[in-house]
Amino acid sequence: MSVSSHEDVSPEERDKISHLLGFAGELLVARSDVQMEMKAGLGVFHESNLADLPGLELNCEDGAWLRIARQKESRPSQPPEHVAVFLKQPPLDPYKTPALKSSISIEVPIEEASDLIEMGLLATEDVHVIVEDDVEIDSRVRVTLHAENCPEMRRDFETYVGGPWADWSYKEKPVRRAMAAYNDLFKIHSVIHTSEGAPPELIWGIGIGRWKKGGNTIDMPIMEQSLDIEVENEGAIAIRPRDLSPTLSLKPYIQLDIDGTPKLQRELQENLEQFLRGEVEFSPFTTLWEPLLDTASSNISSSGVHITRAELDEGEKIEPV
Repeated sequence: MSVSSHEDVSPEERDKISHLLGFAGELLVARSDVQMEMKAGLGVFHESNLADLPGLELNCEDGAWLRIARQKESRPSQPPEHVAVFLKQPPLDPYKTPALKSSISIEVPIEEASDLIEMGLLATEDVHVIVEDDVEIDSRVRVTLHAENCPEMRRDFETYVGGPWADWSYKEKPVRRAMAAYNDLFKIHSVIHTSEGAPPELIWGIGIGRWKKGGNTIDMPIMEQSLDIEVENEGAIAIRPRDLSPTLSLKPYIQLDIDGTPKLQRELQENLEQFLRGEVEFSPFTTLWEPLLDTASSNISSSGVHITRAELDEGEKIEPV
């Protein structure tokens, strides 16, 4: 449309232009709000992070897609006392290997100090008198023991770390990961059910599209299903699909003006809706949707690769974005 001056435009045309500009403004806002990466403030849970966690069940018989039970942390057996006094901190973190202090200062009976000197574990200059209320104590002394002078203690420490502690750590790490996942999901449940405004939405993504192009990074699901989350009577957290149809979204690619993506979006959404018109129940635990993902991959980019579930199960590695 060509406009020579404000006076040449009829009220009807001005109204059309106003609506056109308004529509364009809405489009710009919509495009600026497109999420390009999974960086939700309340957390992103990748399949690899949840695999094999104790207390976690997928594709449950009652229709829940995921259920995770509460877990309790355990403690390792304690090292011998002569080792424990040298530890920098209690060995309660399965991700942090215990370490020794270079030296410790303890009070011992004066006879024990003499024995330690005779055994070569204590130097005379590391023996100090104890004064209480300006009176020197005859029966006890304060000694400084150096780890490097205690070879038996160091051997027992290595035996403990490489044996009982390492065995406990191996078993306890998955438990701590399950506890962390449970706590994160519990926080999400609390925020959703106590939000005064519009609550955040929990989404299950299927078929993660990952691409770096023109300085932009895409790391978003192609297919999405809204979820409900609840804390059950026994404390387990269950996640179920909401009574809403899944969606297929190529918004990040449309945002980057990838040729043909608006048309591809419409076609794939129609194909998904055709699938759902039958007796097929939408689930992330079936490969029925892989043809849609394959079509998306091959049409968005000539070098796009779709890694199937079968390939992942056979050990196919996911390349960096």
